Amino acid sequence: MRDPHDYSRYGYSIAPEQGDLIYLLCRGIRATRTVEFATSVGMSTLYAAAAVRDNGGGKVIGSEIVPTKVTGARANLAEAGLADYAEIREGDARTTLRDLGGQVDFALIDGWLGADPSLAREVIEIIAPNYASAATS
Repeated sequence: MRDPHDYSRYGYSIAPEQGDLIYLLCRGIRATRTVEFATSVGMSTLYAAAAVRDNGGGKVIGSEIVPTKVTGARANLAEAGLADYAEIREGDARTTLRDLGGQVDFALIDGWLGADPSLAREVIEIIAPNYASAATS
């Protein structure tokens, strides 16, 4: 399996159109709590945080394992004036996303696929009990 620390110099980001989609989806469902696996330097976090702000407030909980990317994401959020709407947790998402403090409205799974089993699938299984539609079913 690839080591994400080997890619610490690369700030994987989304395209503006992808960010617009994240923003519109979060606005459309009136998301106030979102979760993100593999924050990187926080570009997708910015769009989700802007939507949460525009929905009246809340929190984006992001997880990133590479310390330099965590620093970059926090700096980007601060520069955009969105730091109050996001919490970036440093470490392995299988640990950092175990306690989300309640239901979430939106999840962005944007990390390593990994080997077998898929790391993305492991993270989905961890956050699924907190997903709003699952919690209300």
